Amino acid sequence: MRDTGPLNRRLGEALLVIATLALIVRFAARWYIQNSSIGWDDWIILLAWVGLLPSTALVQVMTYNGMGKDIWNVEPHGIALMLKLFYIEQYIYQLVIVATKISIVLLYLRIFPKEVSQRFQYISWSVIAGLLAYLVGFYIYFAVECRPISFFWHQWDGEHEGSCPGTQSAVYANSAFNIFFDIVVFFLPVPKLMRLQVRDTRRKIGVVLTFLVGLFVTICSIVRLRYLAAFSRVTNATYHFNDIALWSGLEGDVGVICACIPTIAGPIMYFFREKVGSKLSSSTKSSTGGFKSSLNPSRMTGDKSITRLPSTASERGVELERRLQKHDGTKRTTVTPV
Repeated sequence: MRDTGPLNRRLGEALLVIATLALIVRFAARWYIQNSSIGWDDWIILLAWVGLLPSTALVQVMTYNGMGKDIWNVEPHGIALMLKLFYIEQYIYQLVIVATKISIVLLYLRIFPKEVSQRFQYISWSVIAGLLAYLVGFYIYFAVECRPISFFWHQWDGEHEGSCPGTQSAVYANSAFNIFFDIVVFFLPVPKLMRLQVRDTRRKIGVVLTFLVGLFVTICSIVRLRYLAAFSRVTNATYHFNDIALWSGLEGDVGVICACIPTIAGPIMYFFREKVGSKLSSSTKSSTGGFKSSLNPSRMTGDKSITRLPSTASERGVELERRLQKHDGTKRTTVTPV
């Protein structure tokens, strides 16, 4: 008896852990490393993460009640329960993907304030308004999707009366809007980033790729659409819906992770360079024995190309602040040691 449910459960649990760690590092970076206030972009991505909790829990319950198995191997009450939870999952999925996109656009507004580009601000707020309209519009549709609503989870048995008109058209429209906003959101900052004053071309490409990595979410949307295309013709609902739930969960979890990458990438690189790198350097020196005595002090003092790394907490804080200023192009008047 085939059962793809366990794969969905394990993948969902693993991605939720990764998304949780990414969110924790993001807030820690804001408070303790970047010495920055928590902004609306942080609170909105927190809302998206909160949505991941019931979403992952619903998938767990659905798979334990037959999702991933052939419908003829599932008890009738399990089929109805699975489809009912799947209906509820639509609302959560819509909230997570829209909140994630809005959080990313709000992050753009933090990086490129009105003083940098007023036109970019107008475009960004227009995208946010479009995303909110997209969310509300499909919430209204879900509420009247079937007549009666219970027909959504009872239609499989052919014994209940009702209708779900325009379901397939709505599926295509939802996916089209989702993919469209994915492309808009993740390409929105590219012109600004390409004009950054970064001499090293590789570093400039790296900055752009940090934002474009979120396009993987678009790939998830496209793959999800492939399974949704047969939504209205499904006869083996419990088996077929598992693929839809899997890619929906993947899209939500990876979206939250990608939204955190721009904030946590710098602190993570700093940690490995300053903490791990210094420990490896100390270990190398101690293992050579007499390393310091073999150096020529006069050559050390005369070589201006050697730069002393920050050693104290205060110096590290100043150094990090200088790098962050160079990264986001904004001026800060105060520096708090890490």
